[in-house]
Amino acid sequence: YNRTELLKHLKEARGYNGLAVIIAHHPCMLKYTREMKKKNPQYKPGKVEIDKSLCSLQKTCLEEFACPSFAIEEDGSVKVNEDLCIGDGSCIMSCQARAIKPKKGEK
Repeated sequence: YNRTELLKHLKEARGYNGLAVIIAHHPCMLKYTREMKKKNPQYKPGKVEIDKSLCSLQKTCLEEFACPSFAIEEDGSVKVNEDLCIGDGSCIMSCQARAIKPKKGEK
């Protein structure tokens, strides 16, 4: 889940003349959280929240990162739908304004 490192490998692979393969060593977080919930019914993944004082409304989380847990409020601000958030925190790196934070009191 090191996005910077992943992007570096993706750029390198795209520039390679021929077949390039990238092998990720960590499972899909959606699959992982489902498995953890089956193994331990008390398992609660961490959640994120938007610090509206930092959010610059660039909407990178919606338009580029495209996580389905992000939505637009009636006032135009970004919100997190906690029912859809799987809690992997990978979205934190997508926000240039650093407005996506681990939810207080969560993992």
